[in-house]
Amino acid sequence: MKKWVIPGESDYTSPVKFPYKIILTACVIIFVLFITYNVLTWPQDKKVTDDLFFNAFTIPAMVCFGLWCMVAAVCRMLSFPFHYANNLESYGKHVWQSWAIESLVLLNHSSLSPVPDLSLKIQKLEGEALISPATPLKINIEYDVMNGSRIAETLFQLIEPVKDSLSRGGYPFQTWLYVKNSDESIRDVFIDALSKLKITVDKIGTIHFLDKCPDYSSVNKWIDQEMRENNILITIELHDENNSDFYETAHVFVFTDQRMLNENDKPAYLLRMMNSTNYHLAKTVNAYLSAKQVQIEKIRRLWTSSLDKQSKFILYGEVDNAKTGILADSRYELEKVTGQGSDVQNWTLLALAIDATEHGQGHQIIATSEADNVHVGLVTAKNPGYWNEPYFFDVIFYAFFTIALAVIPFIFVFVDLVPSSFAENSPWLFFGALMMMIIFILVTLMYSFHLFIEMIHKDFGFSHPNYR
Repeated sequence: MKKWVIPGESDYTSPVKFPYKIILTACVIIFVLFITYNVLTWPQDKKVTDDLFFNAFTIPAMVCFGLWCMVAAVCRMLSFPFHYANNLESYGKHVWQSWAIESLVLLNHSSLSPVPDLSLKIQKLEGEALISPATPLKINIEYDVMNGSRIAETLFQLIEPVKDSLSRGGYPFQTWLYVKNSDESIRDVFIDALSKLKITVDKIGTIHFLDKCPDYSSVNKWIDQEMRENNILITIELHDENNSDFYETAHVFVFTDQRMLNENDKPAYLLRMMNSTNYHLAKTVNAYLSAKQVQIEKIRRLWTSSLDKQSKFILYGEVDNAKTGILADSRYELEKVTGQGSDVQNWTLLALAIDATEHGQGHQIIATSEADNVHVGLVTAKNPGYWNEPYFFDVIFYAFFTIALAVIPFIFVFVDLVPSSFAENSPWLFFGALMMMIIFILVTLMYSFHLFIEMIHKDFGFSHPNYR
């Protein structure tokens, strides 16, 4: 169930209804026949005694009660697949949606860009972003050539706004550092930047140097970690002597655990990402938006980068089909501003989406591609929370109540057919035979319930943990 496929629905459309009208009619007929027969056959010269009342009313009442129990047991038996399949459907949907709604808490972030307030400008909330090639490509960073370097100053300016967020719950942050065209010596530059900001290295923990820019699959890995963990992701792409015709970007994202938030924190939430090839993209996006992690109609922006025409066409179609609140002019393609996409620019989408949520623009969708995979995610300023447990269908109680209904008419028939003299002369044999028959009915019906459960588990492809 833990994949982007909508769980199967039950094929059992309705339960077997108890035939109230038929049973009521049958009972009326039984009473009429018994009363008529006993009244007409009762000797006229004989006084009315309790025997007449017993034969005319008590016996038909017992027959009707036995008939009602027998029909009710049959109806419950035939309805069991419907009730259990619907309960299993609810359970499967709950597990799937609970998995889908898991999120990564983005405590803080900082970005450096050639265009200040890029998110607001692209949305035309504050000015308007230039279209490539008119867009400036270089981040305006002033530094002392004699006492530092441009990358050192970039790291310093990048970390300074988030320095107060680098201590949560006594757990050090795992730092994931990617600087394009750098080597492991960048660790020392990073540590120097921390020391200038008076941030002790013990708060940062292990510094992982990355020789390749991570993609959004890292998000799901961090979400799936059951231990409390803090992560810092730094991605930087700056010009060098050989290449200066791309849009510079630098980002730091501070991720933490929901349990380590303070009252004054205002985090964003990056929900579990989906990834798919183009071939399965339509079906996967449809499933992703069907999980209802957020209110679909309150998704207001779609940010894309590095998508080919086919991916965009499919994505736009599925977003429209899902009835989101994304209008045609609220789909933003980053390359229109930056000129060309890159692995680092894929993380620019997250920064842009976070800024949009912080300015009241609803939930955001981000979509990027890497190799043959398309990554799609949801960003929200509101804690997505969790799904409540579905109604628990108690199979044991249902089965035993059904068996009790089946046993009652059998006891009536058994007691009525067996001569009273046999019960009086051989009581242990009488009750032994009765118990053996009851046990036989119990085992037979319980095994029938087991076969129903196994059949339904096979149809759904998974089982309920309480009834494996």
